[in-house]
Amino acid sequence: MKNPISRLKSYSPVVKKRSLYASIGREQVHANRIIQLLHETDDKTREIISLKNETRRLETKLQRENEYTKWLSINYPTTTILTGQRFDSTNFGYRPLISIILPVYNTNPEYLRICIESVLAQSYVNWQLCIVDDASTNQDTVGMLNKYTKSDPRIVFKRAKINGHISVASNQAIDMATGEFIALLDHDDFLWPNALYEVVKVLQNHKDADLIYSDEDKIEADGFTHFYPYFKPDWSPHLLECINYITHFSVLRASLVRRLGGFDKHLVGAQDWDLFLRAGEHTDKVYHIPTVLYSWRSHSGSTAMNLSAKDYALANQRTALDNHLRRMNKSPYEISTGIHSGFWNPGYKPSHKALISIIIPTKDKSEYLRRCIDTILGKTTYKNYEIIIVDTGSRELDTKTYYRELRANANIKKLHIKYWRHQPFNYSEACNFGAKHATGEYLVMLNNDTEIITDSWLEDMLGYAQQDDVAAVGVKLLYSDHTVQHAGVMVGIGNVEPVADHVGVRSGSIEDDQSHEVYVNTIRDSSAVTAACMMISVNKFWQVKGFDPLLRVTFNDVDLCMKFIKAGYRNIYLPQVELIHHESISVGRVHQNRDMKELEKAAKFMRKRWNGSLDVDPYYNRNFYKLSSNFGLDVHADRKIKPTIK
Repeated sequence: MKNPISRLKSYSPVVKKRSLYASIGREQVHANRIIQLLHETDDKTREIISLKNETRRLETKLQRENEYTKWLSINYPTTTILTGQRFDSTNFGYRPLISIILPVYNTNPEYLRICIESVLAQSYVNWQLCIVDDASTNQDTVGMLNKYTKSDPRIVFKRAKINGHISVASNQAIDMATGEFIALLDHDDFLWPNALYEVVKVLQNHKDADLIYSDEDKIEADGFTHFYPYFKPDWSPHLLECINYITHFSVLRASLVRRLGGFDKHLVGAQDWDLFLRAGEHTDKVYHIPTVLYSWRSHSGSTAMNLSAKDYALANQRTALDNHLRRMNKSPYEISTGIHSGFWNPGYKPSHKALISIIIPTKDKSEYLRRCIDTILGKTTYKNYEIIIVDTGSRELDTKTYYRELRANANIKKLHIKYWRHQPFNYSEACNFGAKHATGEYLVMLNNDTEIITDSWLEDMLGYAQQDDVAAVGVKLLYSDHTVQHAGVMVGIGNVEPVADHVGVRSGSIEDDQSHEVYVNTIRDSSAVTAACMMISVNKFWQVKGFDPLLRVTFNDVDLCMKFIKAGYRNIYLPQVELIHHESISVGRVHQNRDMKELEKAAKFMRKRWNGSLDVDPYYNRNFYKLSSNFGLDVHADRKIKPTIK
């Protein structure tokens, strides 16, 4: 007898369908399982990447701590050094009185004791300490003040009858000051014993200084453990519009402070920043001493520990910045918060919808160019632009086919494909060729292997490029794994005849490293920016005669930016504008895989042309290691303090 199931299969289409569905169902189960495993794999991969990033962050943090411990052992002044400074300072030809203002309110008496003792220990002795007690209710604080105000005739003291807060108390201290210069000191901080000596040493050669500031670190509540050093750039007015990077130790000419009206009592918590902003509006005689001279006390409730401990300060910071931008007629602008609390973005907006010419040199490899232009078309919110493709010798059929597609693309309103066929390849000539065919008011030099991430990239860059004092505007470039490829260019660093290198290469976010966060994640002045994505006014570009063809493939953008600085302009780095840049992933860094002879020739040319200008970058602290640009400390760097002015 025939198997009933087999008989049924032989003539029942329904059963055949069910069998088919069962088979499909099993395959679907397998497919779902595979998808599930892939998701689990992705999750594990992300977890591994996260762990690697965290490991790298911790390793970097430990490395920074070890470097700074060693730096301290070499640079903190010994008793012998301080004795020598005391003798040396007696022979100074110029020995101005420096009045240190110290507003006090209910300070921990031990912190206050150490603070005052740090003034008494100064190796330069011609100082005055102006203390104003802002109606403290803590009797231990009052007792400590009474003890010290009678101990040294250089200490002058006043007790306020009512609490007026820090700005009022500071202004009262300024009224008591008789010195030619005024130094700022917080009541729980620590002044290094060589601080005033280093300031007066600067004044020996720069008597016209109106503002002098130093590097700083933080000190634990125990009073012994130094950490979190902040090695600052030289005078950087655009950085100052984003964060109070000057902070401590700072010394200002007393006549300037009085002319400015002292501290604004309505901006408590942002009063120092407001004063620095107003000072910068009236003088450019600003000097930076590139060494630590001041330690912030880190304890619960202090700004050094946590800015959010003083929430009112953030509101007043915004007001201080807004007031500054109004005084400077910087409108239109829209202030927004930066990457961290206390970081700000002035948000300059374009004054008019200028035509922007995007110049893209390219040769074959149409897949790169396609990806670049697709992201321009798909993401750019600013619409008044033209694209100028400078073809430097394409031969591939795919490239010619892609050009036909572009010409037929209705979404591209202004497209020009120009052919530059000279040999050997010369990037400078190709870019200048594209600029000559541009009809826009502003040029964007853009590599063909970039991808736009930030939708507002053009208007953000244009807002700065339209500022009178700004020439080249650069952006943050990332590798495909989103680590940093470019955060501005610093001169005088690198492995090859140190000329220049990108800042922050391969770095992620290191929140425990203030230098990293300021240099990589804050709008700031920069010696140069890469032409992989650079915006410039066409008038300023031709004012310095564009790129120099003598620099065929490398350092041409650095040379251009140096010419801008020589002409009196500033170059600006914008971290809020991000692009992916694939160049260094595929062909390696310039000093690794490209023609070394070409590179060495260009380096010698740059060293000869710019001579001493490449020795020290004003926007990269000289305590950083010169063979790389990742903010590692060079404990053997030149310790001779060379104050700089911009």
